[in-house]
Amino acid sequence: MSILRNVVIFTIIAYGSVCLHEIGHIIALVLAGGKLEATGIAIGLAVPLGAYVKVSEVSQFWLPLIALAGPLVNFMLAVTGYKLYQVYESEVCRALGLINSFLCITNVTPAVLIERGQVKGLISTDGSIALSYATIPIVKFIVILIIVVCTVTSIVLFWKCLEEVRS
Repeated sequence: MSILRNVVIFTIIAYGSVCLHEIGHIIALVLAGGKLEATGIAIGLAVPLGAYVKVSEVSQFWLPLIALAGPLVNFMLAVTGYKLYQVYESEVCRALGLINSFLCITNVTPAVLIERGQVKGLISTDGSIALSYATIPIVKFIVILIIVVCTVTSIVLFWKCLEEVRS
């Protein structure tokens, strides 16, 4: 029964975290004065969980912020989960920290597509999208700073949560 309980908890946290991630994009879009065209969550076999937000009528200046808003939500949830775990030693809080630190790392870190030893382009992560839209040097610097801080901190949080599992 414990395994089933853990699977249910993991599933609820994962799906809830993805929904909150997308809501982060939507809130940033609304604050930037843009228009939401479509949003959705996909559940499949090849990609167990994925989601998207399609935007329009928004200034190019705001696109990096909108792209990073989702991973920043996961970053805040990861920090909150880990801090709550330290206080309450709850497995649910540790799962919240683990899942969201992983989601932050995989969504904010730009990934490069390499084919036969040659760089073919960026894989579409929120971080790579933010970098591609950041055309003003100071905005690009801020985007890179956010990506580095979120990635490094999330890796540390993920590792600390895993250490707690091994203890």
